[in-house]
Amino acid sequence: MGSDGKEANKGIMDSVEIKKYEQDDHLTSFYQAYQAILDHHPDLVFTLDLTGNVLSFNNKVPSMFGYDSSEISGSFKKYVAPESLDHSIYYFQQACNGRPENYDIALLHKNGSAIEVNINLIPIIKHKKIVAIFGIAKDITKSKGIEKKLKENEEQFKKICNNLEVCIWSQDLKTKKILFVSEGLYNITGYSSEEMMTNSFLWKDIIYEQDHSIYFEKQSELKKGKSIHHQYRIIHKNGSIRWLQDQTIPFINEKGDITRLDGIISDITEQKSNEEQIAYFAYHDYLTDLPNRRMFDEVLQSLIEDSQEKNQSFAVIFLDMDRFKYINDSLNHDIGHELLIQIGHRLVEMIPDKELVARIGGDEFAILLRNNKYIYDLNQVGEQIIQGIKEPFTINDYELYVSASVGICQYPLDGKDAWTLLKNTDSALYRAKDLGKDNYVIYSQSIMKCPNKSTFFDKDVRRALTNNEFRVDFQPRIDVKTNKMVSAEALIRWEHPEQGLVLPGEFIPLAEESGLIVDIGDWVIRYVCEQIRHWQVQSIPVVPVSINISPKSFLKRNWSIGVMQILQDTGVSPNLLEFEITERIIMQNEKIVYDSIKDFKERGITFSLDDFGTGYASITYLKQFQFEYVKIDRSLIQNIHLDSQDAALTKAIIELAHGLRMKVVAEGIETVEQFKILQSFQCDEVQGYLYSKPLKTEQFESFMSKGIH
Repeated sequence: MGSDGKEANKGIMDSVEIKKYEQDDHLTSFYQAYQAILDHHPDLVFTLDLTGNVLSFNNKVPSMFGYDSSEISGSFKKYVAPESLDHSIYYFQQACNGRPENYDIALLHKNGSAIEVNINLIPIIKHKKIVAIFGIAKDITKSKGIEKKLKENEEQFKKICNNLEVCIWSQDLKTKKILFVSEGLYNITGYSSEEMMTNSFLWKDIIYEQDHSIYFEKQSELKKGKSIHHQYRIIHKNGSIRWLQDQTIPFINEKGDITRLDGIISDITEQKSNEEQIAYFAYHDYLTDLPNRRMFDEVLQSLIEDSQEKNQSFAVIFLDMDRFKYINDSLNHDIGHELLIQIGHRLVEMIPDKELVARIGGDEFAILLRNNKYIYDLNQVGEQIIQGIKEPFTINDYELYVSASVGICQYPLDGKDAWTLLKNTDSALYRAKDLGKDNYVIYSQSIMKCPNKSTFFDKDVRRALTNNEFRVDFQPRIDVKTNKMVSAEALIRWEHPEQGLVLPGEFIPLAEESGLIVDIGDWVIRYVCEQIRHWQVQSIPVVPVSINISPKSFLKRNWSIGVMQILQDTGVSPNLLEFEITERIIMQNEKIVYDSIKDFKERGITFSLDDFGTGYASITYLKQFQFEYVKIDRSLIQNIHLDSQDAALTKAIIELAHGLRMKVVAEGIETVEQFKILQSFQCDEVQGYLYSKPLKTEQFESFMSKGIH
C-alpha cells in the first residue's frame, strides 16, 4: 500500500506557485533555484510539462533506475511498467486538472526490472494557471516486498487456520469486535464465521446450561491476565450437545492493559465419548455389561461408610453356578458366554431396581441389597434366586439347566468391614455347596463351626424325625420375688445313634438351611403340648412353656392353622404356650412376623423377644410388637457383677421394658451375686444353672411336683 512513502511525501507542497520568474524559461529558473536542495532529497524529484514530457529531475535517477541523466527525455510513459501505465496516465491527468495525487505504480529500471514506487504529483501554478507538474517518486520496492510477504503470510495463516479442525479466533476487547474467526467454527458449532463476525449469535448463548457456572467462573480469570484452559459443552446449531476444549490467551499491551483475546477451540466430543467408554469398561464386565468386581468393591466400601453413618443394614450375596463348567466344556465357549449373559439378565430381572448386581469373575456373581425392606426377608430373596436360576435357559436351540449355590451375609451383624463381610459371605457360599449345591445359606457363626456334619445331616435328620431320635429338655424360669418356678423353656436335643448327643448349636443352623427346621419346630410344639396334656392328666402342676420359633416357620403357608390344630388335638390351652423369637427373625420377615404374632396373641399365645441386647434396632421392635417378655442375652448377664457397663446396660433394659409394660427374663444366671444384682434392678424372672440346668422330661416332672421355695 506504500503508506511510508505517502506519509513522507504528503505535504511537501500541495501546489507550487511561481511568482518571481516571469520570463519564458521560468521552470528552468525554478528548478535551478532549488537544485541544491532537491539533489539532497532522498527520493527522485522531477517535473513534467502538461503533455507528460520530463522537464527536469534531481540526481537520483542513476542510483534508482540505472539511467544516465543524458538518457532521460521525452514522455514519462516510456519509463512506466506496462501494467501500471493506465493507472499513471489517469492520475497524471487528475494532477493536470489541479488535484494533487498520491499513488503506487511500477517504473522500469534500465535493465527491464520493475521498481515499485510511490508517486506524489503536485500541480505547479503560475498566475492561477497550471503550467507544469511537480513530482516525487519514492522507491518502495523493499517495503512492497515486505508488505507482499506479510500478505502472503497472512493468507497462508488464514489458509492453515481454515483447514484445521479447530476454531481460531481473536477479539478486540475495547470494541468487542471479533477480529478473526477461522472456518473451523462451522464444523464445531454449526454457525459460520460470518454469523459470529456479525454478532448473529452470542457465544454465551450456546453454552450448555449445566456448564454455565464452570464457563463463567473460568472467564473471570481472563480479567486477571491469566490464560485459561477448560472443557465445557455447547449446544450445536442442530441441537446436539458437543464437548469443547477451549484455550484463551489475553494479550496485554505495554501499559499493562488487556486489549485483545486470542483463542483456539477444538471439538473433543469423540474424545470424551472414548474416555467415558474406557471409564465404563473399567467398572463394567465386558461380557455381561454388569458392574464388575472393581465397582462392586468400591460400592461396597461406600455402602459400609454410608450405612455406618446412618445406622442402616444391607446384605451381601454371592452366587456360584453349579453346572456351568460342565456346559461350557461339553458345548463351546460361545454358548457358555451367552449363558453367562442370560444369567446376568435374569438376576437383574429378579433383583429390585437400584440394587447392585455384578459379575465378579468366571461364573460368579454378587448382589448388594441396599434397601432395608429387602433385608428383612433374606430367606425369600435366597429362595427366589435359587428358583429363578433353575428355570431353563434357551441358547441356539439348546435348553440348558443350571443351578446356583448362594451365600448371604448382613452388615453389620456378620461384619463391619469389607474384608470380613466378603470372607463370611464366601464362607456361606461354600457352606451351601457343602450341603449339596442348589441351595442358599445365610451366614451365622454356628453354621461355620460344624462343617463336617453336613455330609450325614440331611438324611439323618429326616430319619431322626421318623425314629424319635430327638428329645426335649426343660429349663425352669424362676420368679425373682417369690423364688418359685413360673415357666420353663423347651430345649431340643438330638441323640444321634452314631454321633451321640448333638446340641442345638450344631444342627439347628443346618436345619435352617435345608428347610427341615419347620418340621423340627412342629415336632417340638406337638411334643410340648402332649407333655403338658400328660402332666395335666397326672395332676402334675403345669406352667407355661416357651418354644424357640424358626423364621422359616413364619413363612410356611397356613402354619398358624397347623399350630392351632396341634393345640386342639392335645386339648392344651394356648395360654400355656410362649413363642420365643429373635430380632433377626423380625428383620428378615417383619410384616409376616407381625401379622402372625398378632394372630397368635389374639388366640392366647404369648411372645418373648429372645437374645435382647445383641442387636441394634430392638427398641423399635419392642414398641411395635408389644411382647409380653423380653429375655436379656446371657452375654450381658455373664459379667454383670464385674463390668459396670454391662450392669448399667442391663438396668436400662429392665427399666425400658417395664416402661413398655413388659416383663424381663435374665438368662444364664450362675451365681448368687448375679441374682442379687438383678433382684436389685427389679428383674422379673431368671433362668440359669443357679437354679437348674436343662432337665430331661422325667426330671422336670419331679421338679414341677416339688416346686422351688
